Amino acid sequence: LAWNPGAERMYGWSEAEALAMNIRDLIPEGRREEALAVLRQQSQAEVIEPYRMQRIAKDGRIVVVWLTATALVNDAGDVYAIATTERKVRSES
Repeated sequence: LAWNPGAERMYGWSEAEALAMNIRDLIPEGRREEALAVLRQQSQAEVIEPYRMQRIAKDGRIVVVWLTATALVNDAGDVYAIATTERKVRSES
């Protein structure tokens, strides 16, 4: 739904590029199954404690982040999106 200027600086993807991508495009291949399992939990509106995750920057760098995810729920109680706050821990080449 949105991609802020901080995410643009951290990952290199413009908002238009990021919003056209699937979340799996931002997750290193070896970490996708784990990350998608967490997203499935979030989609059920389960509370997930903040955790470390790897992301792929536009230039191919692996960015390690501390991720906090929040399920966005409509009036009917259905999850319609997941909002994340990601803070850079360090980069790996």
